[in-house]
Amino acid sequence: MVKEAIRHSNVYFETGIANEVIAEFSPFLCPTSYDMNLGLEMCRHFLPYLQVEAEARINAFIDDMFLLYDSFNNKPTWEWVNMASN
Repeated sequence: MVKEAIRHSNVYFETGIANEVIAEFSPFLCPTSYDMNLGLEMCRHFLPYLQVEAEARINAFIDDMFLLYDSFNNKPTWEWVNMASN
């Protein structure tokens, strides 16, 4: 119930809150940590995804997360991608 209230009220958060939310919960977003689920859940609830001002910062954060996950290179062999071609 509280989570739904937060999720529906995040459109009223201040401009620039995306930077604070990312700074607060990004330490939890380590792929080898058990706290990653908590970090993802908190980002899902608190990131103001409907604010136009926050869109660029959230997209940059997501791109950084994809780069981090790709650096672990734990894909199965059938999903191997030639890094020289990128």
